[in-house]
Amino acid sequence: MMILARNTDTSRIEWIDIAKGFGILMMVWGHTSHNQLTHCFYFFHMPLFVLLSGYVLNVKSTYSSFLFKKIKSLLFPYAMFFIISFFFEWLYEFLFYKGHPIMPAFGYRAVELIWPTFGAGLAGGLWFLIALFWLSVVLGGITRLNCSIWIVFAFSVSLNLVVYVYRPKLPFFVAQGALLSPFFTFGYLIRQIDISRLLDNSRLNAFLLIIFGGILAVSTLCVPRIDYYEISFNGVWGIEMALGLIGSFAVINLCKLLEGHFGTLEYAMIYLGKTSLWILGLHGTFLRYVRVISRYLPDYFQNIFCFGLTISGVIFFAHIVRSLHRTKPHDELLLILGLR
Repeated sequence: MMILARNTDTSRIEWIDIAKGFGILMMVWGHTSHNQLTHCFYFFHMPLFVLLSGYVLNVKSTYSSFLFKKIKSLLFPYAMFFIISFFFEWLYEFLFYKGHPIMPAFGYRAVELIWPTFGAGLAGGLWFLIALFWLSVVLGGITRLNCSIWIVFAFSVSLNLVVYVYRPKLPFFVAQGALLSPFFTFGYLIRQIDISRLLDNSRLNAFLLIIFGGILAVSTLCVPRIDYYEISFNGVWGIEMALGLIGSFAVINLCKLLEGHFGTLEYAMIYLGKTSLWILGLHGTFLRYVRVISRYLPDYFQNIFCFGLTISGVIFFAHIVRSLHRTKPHDELLLILGLR
């Protein structure tokens, strides 16, 4: 039985897990429905994950150890979810559309693994793991040069501008990583200058949440869709960065208000945050199966049904896999499965 309990791992920051929980819900909703709420979420749900990743970046170990850890925590899960997603997607094509033989289909998907821009993307948000790997490796290396983090932030903003202007189609999601780099370096920056006192101010969090929420609501009506995966922007440069930061901090403000006050809801969001890697990697594939069932439901109920059942299905699948490998698993498998 899955029991929600308070986070007992002292190495984790609760509001970070809560924020990741909200972020993964917004990601799944964005891939499930297309409405004004989705339009708003696309402003900041990926910047939120990147900013949080920069905030918790740990560069105290040697660079070789740091690099190896990032390979195991980002590239190995990418490969694992790629294989799982390929199998279920091939099975989907075989069952419902009499798809192609398995080996040619695998070859096509393998191309996406090597040169992802050739395909339309696999399993929803898997591209994010590759982009985050490059961000972590580059910033982790630069921090060892004793370079001012403000200079690094300015450099990342210039990278964002270059990608915004030229929209390059580069392999391995390098362009997407460069586009998101200001959020990563900003997350690392605010951890270094320590804004914990500001984050612990409940009145300030409530005030900023109202202000930021209002800005996002107005922006939803007048700012075109933003898509970091497709590098799709139709507004003035800088607006996407501003909205990404405003949306991310609105979620952080909300999480700090929830922290320690809302019992079951808080525990549920923490659990979602801890399981966010699984949901990110598999929700796209699960969603395809759920949509087959949802066709028989009323239109107004389909999106909610797909959203809820997709998240529940991935969590249940992850829980089963973890349970099967709870006794004497290899250390590598433990790490890949998110148990370490």
